[in-house]
Amino acid sequence: MLQVLTPEDNQEDDTELEKNIRVVAQEDIDTDDEKAFNVQEVKNLVLGVCKNKAPGEDGIPTEVFKSVEEILPRFMTAIYNGCLHKGTFLQRWKKALIIPITKSGLTESEQASKFRPIRLLATGGKVL
Repeated sequence: MLQVLTPEDNQEDDTELEKNIRVVAQEDIDTDDEKAFNVQEVKNLVLGVCKNKAPGEDGIPTEVFKSVEEILPRFMTAIYNGCLHKGTFLQRWKKALIIPITKSGLTESEQASKFRPIRLLATGGKVL
């Protein structure tokens, strides 16, 4: 089941489009003309994340992000502006916890296709 839901990322199997995407992803990003996030924008985004969502692989619940934003709004804004300025997306925010959910009516099946994967993403990445 793991092989079906999380296939290997084999560069040898890339299409031309996927090869081009890999090349572009490796290029340096010049974000000098990007407008920085302000404190209110980050606050709105953090408050907009649904509190009932399960945390991602890092296990940090949404309530923690909301508390940090409330106590240290400029710190939180500085983190996101640092990501914007450097053109980076933190590695830990790229990881997802994958939970296979059985599709209705297929509980007796042994095939991997009976599952629907749910990806739990880190709250920090959702906000960015």
